[in-house]
Amino acid sequence: MRPTRKSLQRFTDEIEAMRRCSDIRGVFPVLDASVDIQNRTAWLVMPIARSLTDSLGSSATLVNVVAAVKDIAVTLRDMHARKISHRDIKPDNLFALDGGYYVGDFGLALFADKTAETTTKERIGPIHYIAPEMLNEAKDADGKPADVFSLAKTLWVLATGQRYPLPGAYTADVDAFRLDEYVVEDRTAQLDKLICAATQFDPALRPSMAAFAENLAAWLSPPGSAPRPAISINVEAFAAKLGARMAAYEARTAREQSLNERRMAVGARLRERLRPLGEEVAEALTAARFMSVHATWQNIHWGVEASGSIPSDNGVWIAIKLIIHINPALDPDIYLVARLELQRITTPSTGVMIWDKRWSFLEGSSVEDHALSELNDVVRQELGGAVTLAMTMALDPNRSKANEETYQVRVQDQQGLSISGADLVIASSEGAYLRFVSDSSGTIRTGLALPAQIAFAASRGFKSQAVLINGTEVVLSLTADAATTGVICQRGWTAIPGLLGKLSFIHDAQDRTYVYGENVVINGGAVHPVHFVLGDTLRLVGTDGREASATVCAIHGSCFLLDVTS
Repeated sequence: MRPTRKSLQRFTDEIEAMRRCSDIRGVFPVLDASVDIQNRTAWLVMPIARSLTDSLGSSATLVNVVAAVKDIAVTLRDMHARKISHRDIKPDNLFALDGGYYVGDFGLALFADKTAETTTKERIGPIHYIAPEMLNEAKDADGKPADVFSLAKTLWVLATGQRYPLPGAYTADVDAFRLDEYVVEDRTAQLDKLICAATQFDPALRPSMAAFAENLAAWLSPPGSAPRPAISINVEAFAAKLGARMAAYEARTAREQSLNERRMAVGARLRERLRPLGEEVAEALTAARFMSVHATWQNIHWGVEASGSIPSDNGVWIAIKLIIHINPALDPDIYLVARLELQRITTPSTGVMIWDKRWSFLEGSSVEDHALSELNDVVRQELGGAVTLAMTMALDPNRSKANEETYQVRVQDQQGLSISGADLVIASSEGAYLRFVSDSSGTIRTGLALPAQIAFAASRGFKSQAVLINGTEVVLSLTADAATTGVICQRGWTAIPGLLGKLSFIHDAQDRTYVYGENVVINGGAVHPVHFVLGDTLRLVGTDGREASATVCAIHGSCFLLDVTS
C-alpha cells in the first residue's frame, strides 16, 4: 500500500522536527532521509538501537528506571524550551543507544510551520498513555503538559513492570496506584507524589517538564545522612565588647527581676490591707438585698473588686461595682485608683463612673496609711449614694412618669453657676440619642419621651458627668478643671482637644469596647483596635508629638463620655 499524502506530510514533519532538535542530547539522530511527495515514496535512515524496555530488562532497579526516565525528561525539557512538543511519549518510542537514552518517532510532534495539521476531534497520542485533553481537543491543546502526563505514565509502567498503565489521574489514596504495591524499594512515596501531580486531569495543575526532570534528579541524589560538622562562629574580635554588654544586660535583668519581685510583694501586701474593705462592701450589698454579690482579689492589678446587682421591673439588671486597683510602680511612688461604677446590663448596656479618686505615695510611708484611711472613708461616704441611685434606676416608679412629661436638664458648676454652651446627650434604653447645647441659663428643655433616660454632659474646662433622669428637673453639676475637657463621642470619628488626630469608639454585640485612632498613637503603640473598659485612661500621642490622656467616664451603647486632659 502506497502512503497517503497526509502520512507523507507527517513523515516530512517527523524528519523536520528531528532535524530542528538534532543538537539536543537525547533526540534520536537522523543519518539520512528522503521524501518524494509526487511519487509517494519516503525513507529514513537511523542507527540501530534497542527499545528502552529491553535495555532496562526485567531485573532493573528503581534507580536504573528513574535515571533513564530522568534523561528522557531532560531531553523533552530542552525540546519544550524550543516550543516543540512530542505528543507520542510511550515506552515503544524511547530507545537506548551507546549508553544513552533517546526519544524517537516524531511523527506527531508539534512545532511552528508544521505541514500536517491536527484536525478537529482528532485523537493524538498513545491510547494508554494519552493525556485527557488530547482525546477530543488535541487541535487546541498544549502538547507540553500532555508530554508530562505521558512520561509519568511511562515511569509508572517501567517502575512497576506492568504491561500498561492504569487509566486516569493517579492518587496515592488508592493502593493500586502506589509503587510500593509492586516493588520493594526506598522512597517510593516521593515518586508517587510526582506521578500523582503529573497525571492531574487539569493540565494547568501538572508540573512542567523542567520541574519533572528536577524532581527525578533530586530523587536520584538524596541528601547525605553523614553527621554535619558543628556550627562554629568566630566572635573573638567582639569578645571584649560582647562580654561587657552581656554583663550589663545580666545586671539590668537581675535588677528588673528584683524590682518585679518587690512590686509583687508590695502589691500583695496592699491588697491584703484592702481585703477587709472589699469584704465589708460585699456584706453591705448583701444586707441591701443585692443579688450575685461577690468580692475578688486580683494578682494582675493587685486590687479588689466588689459588686452586686438587682433586677428592675422590666427584667433589666442594675449592677453596682467598686473597683480598687494598685499599681506598685515604685518609681518611687505607688499609685492607687478607686472608682464606683453603675451598670445597666442590657442591650445596649450602660456604664457610668459615678465616683473615682486617685492617690500616690511612697511604699510603707505615713502617706500610705493616710491614703488607705481616706479610701476607706470615701468608699463609706459614696457607697450609700451609689446604692440609692441603683435602687432608683431599678425600682423608682417616678422615673417612668418623667418620661411622659416635659422636663428640663440644667448644667451648672459646683457653685451653682450656669454653664452655657455645654454639650448634652440624652440616651434612651433602646439606644436612641438626642443631642443638645445648653442655653445661656445652662438649660435645655424637651417634651420628647425617652424610656430610662441617661444624660451625658461635657464642657471645656470641666470634668464630664452622667446622671439618670429621674424626674422632670435634672441638674448636672460639673467639677471645674482647667486642664480637662469633657468630650461626648458617638458613631464615627471624634476630634480630641489638644491633638490633631481623631478617635472612633466601638461597642460590639458582646458588650466589648474598643477604640481606633487616626493619626493618634494609643497606649504606647498598642495594636488597633485597642480594648478598654469603663474607667480606663487611654494614653494618646498625636502625629505632631503632642500628648493627652482620655478617661472613659460613661458608656451607653455607642455613646461614650470622656475626660480629656492635655
